[in-house]
Amino acid sequence: MKYPQILLVIALAIVTTLATAHFANTRAMQGEEVNPSSIKETSYERVMRTKTLRCGYEFWDSGIMRDAQTDQLYGEWVDFLNEIGKVSGLKVEWSAHVGWGDAVTALKGGKIDAMCAGIWQSAEKAKQIYFSIPLAYQSIEAFVQPDDHRFDNNIERINSDDVTIMVVDADTSDFLAREDFPKAKRIALGDLNGTDSDLYMGLATKKADVVFDTVGLWRQYDKANPGKVRRAAPGHNLRVFGLSIVTDNDDPRLMGMIDVGVQEIINSGAVDRILKKDEAKYPDMYLKSVKPYAE
Repeated sequence: MKYPQILLVIALAIVTTLATAHFANTRAMQGEEVNPSSIKETSYERVMRTKTLRCGYEFWDSGIMRDAQTDQLYGEWVDFLNEIGKVSGLKVEWSAHVGWGDAVTALKGGKIDAMCAGIWQSAEKAKQIYFSIPLAYQSIEAFVQPDDHRFDNNIERINSDDVTIMVVDADTSDFLAREDFPKAKRIALGDLNGTDSDLYMGLATKKADVVFDTVGLWRQYDKANPGKVRRAAPGHNLRVFGLSIVTDNDDPRLMGMIDVGVQEIINSGAVDRILKKDEAKYPDMYLKSVKPYAE
């Protein structure tokens, strides 16, 4: 190689080195990881490495409950996830009690791999998380005070400025009130005091005229408080939601695996068996699913 060519090669090498250093420094200043060994592990990679699916949960009647004597979790969603663990070959670990409003943060922060308590599907939330194929469905109805007949066969009457709806802030009930009944007044409860009992207490104390809930959860309240709250229009579904497992959207492979597991236990009849077991104790908790194939 001639001397001028050698100089040209050296010059190009220097320029390349300086450009690479500048690019790496720019990425570092922007907060990006440069070292491949320090790249963040995705949720799927973590689950595959540990062979464990760490589930977050929240308590609700029939879905997830705790045995006061053994301190063990039980309920339909515990059974669902155990079945998914069997078919996927993963250990299911119920690792963290996570409030509904904290699920996204817990997933993004790696505290849990999935929120396994059954979350209503939401296009707004799907911007940040993945929803699985629904394992079951629930509908929302309007509930009112026992002597209030303004809305009988006239749900549209709720959309009036003389009606107060009690909702949970930033929850589906809040969205429903804003979307369908924008003229009505709203009282919004926070996550900590936004339970079904708190909503029904708002009716009982006449702080609110209307609340939204599932028929199954209302029936549980009605068992302990007969006649205190009634359905405004039985059978009038304001919304129908699929109940799903959710994961972070950092790696589609984890939800892909969960989806196949969900479909497998639906097709095997395991989901129907689990729901039927508690049907008498928790009536109307779910809508009946129609199978995607002829029997």
